[in-house]
Amino acid sequence: MASNKYGIWIKIVSVLIPVVVAILFTVRIPNVEPLSFLPPIYATINGFTALLLILALRAIKSGKRLLHERLMKTCIAVSYTHLRAHETGRN
Repeated sequence: MASNKYGIWIKIVSVLIPVVVAILFTVRIPNVEPLSFLPPIYATINGFTALLLILALRAIKSGKRLLHERLMKTCIAVSYTHLRAHETGRN
């Protein structure tokens, strides 16, 4: 039952994110200077997410399900922040 709780959301988000990204590739904001300082921020966010995923893997392997769940939810939030930053920073 618990896996079904998130299963539908995982499927929805897995389809929705690539669709949103594809749509965003068509958006151009006129008269905006390049935001060249953003790629290092994106890389930092990606690195932090990777670290959280490793910690979540270690947590589930050691039987700490609640910690694993919390880390995975944090990963989703950080990934969402990364997506929003990309959306905001595109020109």
